[in-house]
Amino acid sequence: MSAAGIGAWIAFYNGRRPHGALGKRTPMAVWREAVTSELATTAVDMTLRMDNSGALPTCPRLQQEHQKRAA
Repeated sequence: MSAAGIGAWIAFYNGRRPHGALGKRTPMAVWREAVTSELATTAVDMTLRMDNSGALPTCPRLQQEHQKRAA
């Protein structure tokens, strides 16, 4: 499957396909409700951020280098 096909499926799955476990709502509708409700003041936004993806290296060698630079 192409990247465009995967993206289209994810958009359909999250935005148009009702889920039984979510009361026949879409994941996006549930998320929007959460961020605009009373939870919005206390909820943590876990949005994926790629602009700082190098900030926390996952390779042990890179973690050690990162710690040395921070010290």
